Amino acid sequence: MSLISYSKMSTTATQEYFESLHKKLQGDLDYNYLSLTDIRFADNSAQHLIKLLSDNPCINILALRENKLGSKNTSFISQFTQEAKTINTLVISDNALRARGTKALCGALASAPHLRCVRLSDNFITGVGMRHIGEMLSHNKSLFHLGLDGNTLSMEGIYNITDGLKTNGALKELCLQRTGLTNDLASVLFVGLSYNRTLEDLDLGENLLGPDVVTLANRLTISHPRLKRITLSKNSLGMDGAKRLACMIKYSPKLRELRLYDCDIGSDGVRHILLALRQNKTITSLDVHGNGAPVPVYCLSEMLETNNHLQEIYLSITHLDVESAPRLGEAAWRNSAIVAINTEVLLGSMVSRATERNKFNHEARKRSLAHIAFDVYEQDIVTEEPGNKKKRTV
Repeated sequence: MSLISYSKMSTTATQEYFESLHKKLQGDLDYNYLSLTDIRFADNSAQHLIKLLSDNPCINILALRENKLGSKNTSFISQFTQEAKTINTLVISDNALRARGTKALCGALASAPHLRCVRLSDNFITGVGMRHIGEMLSHNKSLFHLGLDGNTLSMEGIYNITDGLKTNGALKELCLQRTGLTNDLASVLFVGLSYNRTLEDLDLGENLLGPDVVTLANRLTISHPRLKRITLSKNSLGMDGAKRLACMIKYSPKLRELRLYDCDIGSDGVRHILLALRQNKTITSLDVHGNGAPVPVYCLSEMLETNNHLQEIYLSITHLDVESAPRLGEAAWRNSAIVAINTEVLLGSMVSRATERNKFNHEARKRSLAHIAFDVYEQDIVTEEPGNKKKRTV
């Protein structure tokens, strides 16, 4: 994918501006992604952008961020997207669409057969705007991904979105990061989503959710025919949430991917999850990094020795030594499924860093991990000396 990006120009998108941009793009057919950021759109100037897009059919991804489009320009762009056969991804972020701009956009997107992905993050879309999005979803038959992150979801907004999804037969990915979701709102959301039959990926990261959301998510994954990827990252799930996650993982019949980074579940919580993975036969990808103190290496080794379905894992582990490195390497080598282990490894002091890395390379990577993308991210270590604190980067 080639990218043509014009950003932070703080200029006005006049006809002359787009004519100049058109000349730069002429004859270049080796790009398909046009990104315009922080460019002030004057009234009706989107018509000049549409002419540029019409003359450059190779562009199929259009990203407009921080441009102060206004409802008229938004309407022009959405009308073009509805008719164009080339644009399949539309990103309109940080443009303060609010209800009026959202209405102008959704009216055309309701029947845009070639559009697959729409991202509308941080546009001050609330209850009324969500009603327009719900109506668009009830009619649209082609949209694959919808991103509403950074907008505000109220009870009214959730009813509007889920009502639209009841009859939608296409949407597979829904991103609701940073929408202010609480457990009570999530409960209503999950009831509404249970009537949908196409959703596969639900992202609820960085909200106000607690441990109860895990129980709600577990019920939804059991009842929903296709939901298999869930993100709960950056929610305060804690140890209670970790125990519920372990139960969910142990008995989940369909779940494939689970993203749980920065959920305050701690080292013991991650250990509960790794223990549950020893019995799971469906999950192929798990992200539990950034959850406090690193877990002992043997916990990862024991899981790999018994689980033959997980393909990718991302977590923090303690330092590798002459005993733990070969066991981890042997477990990964004998595991028939794992293809990527991304770890944050505490390598020890500055003095022992090189020695321990050499042990790891020699004992594990050389003979056992040739088929695995084993990425090691070294952590900072804080050491204390009498009357002094020093931060050393290893």
